[in-house]
Amino acid sequence: MAPLSGCAAGGSVAGRGDPEEEVVPHWGAGGGEQGSGGLAGAGTAPAASCDDGTQNGGEDGIDCGGSCQPCCQPMTYEKTTDLASGVVSVCCDEGDTLDSVLDCGVGDNHGAKAEGACGVGFEGAMNGGSACVNITCETGCGPGAPTSSSSSSASSSASGGGSGGGPGSCAHDKCEPGDVLAPSCDSCVESICAEDPYCCDPADGAWDALCIGMVDSVCGETC
Repeated sequence: MAPLSGCAAGGSVAGRGDPEEEVVPHWGAGGGEQGSGGLAGAGTAPAASCDDGTQNGGEDGIDCGGSCQPCCQPMTYEKTTDLASGVVSVCCDEGDTLDSVLDCGVGDNHGAKAEGACGVGFEGAMNGGSACVNITCETGCGPGAPTSSSSSSASSSASGGGSGGGPGSCAHDKCEPGDVLAPSCDSCVESICAEDPYCCDPADGAWDALCIGMVDSVCGETC
């Protein structure tokens, strides 16, 4: 029988890297339950490998837990409003907690305070200044997230937009290949990142054809 369209003869999924090069999906790399080696033997658990992009062995998540690094370490990020008159505010992303609030206003009369998971900057009653507030937020600690070796810092305006260019930002459309995208770009990107962390891993990931394909399969959108 001829191989199915879109699949390489050896069972790999086409669409990643060089078009002439046989590739496997992120979750099949390294010879886990799926991969170039086929299905694992009946009753035999694959050995843990802490960098194969697959949850195997005694791991609690993908490449974390068990004999690998811990599965989660909270990370921090920053948000800052623009200078403005009156009152300005900016909030942490949903589910994250406010760590600190900094008054970044200018002039003689301004201040800032915390309100829940938000920071509020304001001019004083006598005016004469410009309000601005900077907040530091801490992410939650969900299962299956490898430990980060350092905290991330992303600055955005009060509108909550992503940071500028570079890996882990929203520098290109989700229907275009390029650097990894940040989960905060939109709900579709967030869902794809949860389904396949490779698409949003600034250390060694990329937003490639498989990630773009999930815009349709995961989000139900058309590129």
